[in-house]
Amino acid sequence: MAIKKKESYLTTGEFARLTGVTKHTLFHYDAIGLLCPEVKLDNGYRYYTFSQLDIFEIIYTLKELNMPLQEIKEYVDGRTPESLLRLFKKESRIIEERMRKLRQMQRWMEEKTNCICAGIAASPEEISVRHEEKMYMVLSGIESSDEMGWSIEVGNFLDYCEEHGVRSSHGIGFRQNLSDIMAGSYDNYRTLYQLLRVKPKKVACEVRPEGEYVTAYHKGKWQDIGTAYRRLVDYATENGLKLSEHFYEDYLLDGLAVQQEEDFLTKIICMVSPD
Repeated sequence: MAIKKKESYLTTGEFARLTGVTKHTLFHYDAIGLLCPEVKLDNGYRYYTFSQLDIFEIIYTLKELNMPLQEIKEYVDGRTPESLLRLFKKESRIIEERMRKLRQMQRWMEEKTNCICAGIAASPEEISVRHEEKMYMVLSGIESSDEMGWSIEVGNFLDYCEEHGVRSSHGIGFRQNLSDIMAGSYDNYRTLYQLLRVKPKKVACEVRPEGEYVTAYHKGKWQDIGTAYRRLVDYATENGLKLSEHFYEDYLLDGLAVQQEEDFLTKIICMVSPD
């Protein structure tokens, strides 16, 4: 087969350069019947027409929307104005969902950035009374007394949170009872939580109220956290502070930010009663 007016046609290389893809991509599109050369000569040469640039633009646009090539082929083969409108409506919903997830990820990154910056700026030996904003906690009890069972329960709680779209920039936090701490029991972990700035819609939660909290920091493994608690209690006693019934342990620097557990940084807070 011969072609007339060769200047009206584009070689595979020319078409590839104009569209910004490789010749291999065009060969693949030809093989699956998505975009075939208008002319195929007996000597193996392939030629595209300028009008096929419009078809390629359709393919490129739908591919940018992450539509599978087979679905793109089905649309291209039977495209109509009505089918295009239906396609736009469907893809608009998909794009909106992606944007929602991206906004959620952006908020998480911003909050995680604040946690890390707070951890970097913190003085581990410092104890003070600080104002805390209202936060929401998705809570779960811990029944196991051994470390292995405790780890399994933490994992189950994380799975539950993931299933319900609960994700905290603080990671897992732990609530301790004042009575245990005053008795010198620093590892009687019975309640864990995910800390959130926005009230979750799909799961039950409790409020950690806004107010003044005595604040201490612990750097290192959780097994050594008793030292920080003793310092906090001594500070409260020396300054005549009345502590509320719960302490909260929020991780500022965890395995996401540091390599060694010795560098973990936990913020310990307890609300100061006004009377």
